[in-house]
Amino acid sequence: MDAALLNIKAWSFGRLFVVLDIIAFFVQVIGAIVAASSSIKGGNLGSVGLDIYMGGCGFQQLCILGFLTCAALLHKRLRSIQEVEAKRRATILIFVEYIIIVLITIRIVFRLVQYSQGFKSDISNNEAYEYVLDSLPMFVGLVLLNIYHPGRLMPGQEADIPSHQARRMASRNGSPTRGRLTESKYALVENPPAYE
Repeated sequence: MDAALLNIKAWSFGRLFVVLDIIAFFVQVIGAIVAASSSIKGGNLGSVGLDIYMGGCGFQQLCILGFLTCAALLHKRLRSIQEVEAKRRATILIFVEYIIIVLITIRIVFRLVQYSQGFKSDISNNEAYEYVLDSLPMFVGLVLLNIYHPGRLMPGQEADIPSHQARRMASRNGSPTRGRLTESKYALVENPPAYE
């Protein structure tokens, strides 16, 4: 199996989705600042701020759906793996990701419903909704990722993402880039990786 999905290398996936999440976060922060400053100063930008915030939440959900699509494509590709134990571990990790995607979606939908009614809705005034639909899903997601940590499920030399330097050296030599094997094969003698 090659280390690319939709022509995106494995080590670029993390960077891509982290950048998209940061963008969504900043849009939400800008919306919250506009809404809060409007309510403090008495302006009429509160609804505009909420719309910006909800747009950030919607963008975040769109990114999550993109991630879900990539996870489903990877899951489909995993079915062709012959090694039973590796296939089992990877499938467990994919299903944990599916559960976490559902938990994050619950939180985003809650936020969209909460702020679609403005600042003073029944949802905003009841803390139980916050605990059950916001805090609890994130707590369960964190617990799942600690129990089924990717580093424990997918150990071995092929599981580690090679450094930028190792990928560049492998590319120059025309070799495939795969985990620590590539890193150790093409590492500079003056600067060996810390794990060797």
